[in-house]
Amino acid sequence: RVREAVVSTQSTGDSTAPLVVPCDGRVLHFGRCKDGIVEQVKGVRYPVERFLGSSPALKDPVNNDLFYCVLYLAPGDYHLFHSPCSWTVDKVIHFPGTLMSVNPSVCKIVRNILVLNERVLLSGSWKHGYFSYTAVGATNVGSIRIDFLKDSADAIQTNKGFLSFTKDTEILLEPQQDLSRGEMVGGFNFGSTIVLMFEAPKSFTFNLETDETIRLGNPLGEIPTEDTEDPVMEDLRDTIDAVVKTISEPTDQIKKLGDEMIEHIIDSTEFGGDKMD
Repeated sequence: RVREAVVSTQSTGDSTAPLVVPCDGRVLHFGRCKDGIVEQVKGVRYPVERFLGSSPALKDPVNNDLFYCVLYLAPGDYHLFHSPCSWTVDKVIHFPGTLMSVNPSVCKIVRNILVLNERVLLSGSWKHGYFSYTAVGATNVGSIRIDFLKDSADAIQTNKGFLSFTKDTEILLEPQQDLSRGEMVGGFNFGSTIVLMFEAPKSFTFNLETDETIRLGNPLGEIPTEDTEDPVMEDLRDTIDAVVKTISEPTDQIKKLGDEMIEHIIDSTEFGGDKMD
């Protein structure tokens, strides 16, 4: 497909954005996790712990929050998914389950569909702390491919049936897997859903709108730099600004001092430096 041929030029996206969109598709929902709850679509909620298998431990719970976004890939979309940032995967968990449709209209009716459906969770960390990336299966999309596992003995076996309720499979990666921004992570047979959950400073904001059509590499969010500047640096910057202003707009006293210094230099020069102190 033409889309696959040009994807390498778009996957890294905006170089200034801390996160970029990892796939083509549509935004189902996004936001800040409150009281351990996530919304798959507006009004339909489920506990973070049920989706991830455990509650994530934040690196800096005082200054950071847990954020999430749910992205839907329609059957006609580019069906491969990429890394939204540079991060490290230390664990992979395969959750067997149902393969119900994740079409937005179905998500509004079937509660907890993203918890019930088969999914593969990549868990690890990025520069701000906890980071997870989950590929959720759906009708005709039970096959979830994770590229860095496909040739290893730890390769997971997905798509074993519509009601494949075997035990969860947890793989601790040794060595851990580094993923670079824009790197291919894996793919679906057709469309499905990607769920990102990540720790970020409280000032983080999404560059998304619900139901918006998104493209791989678009900015996903931003962290305003002015909200994270060191207080000491802020004081230093204010001091420098004040000095610069004084120099650029000299007072009468500074002008008088300058005139006296010039006269002193001239007098010292005329008398061979005898007046120099």
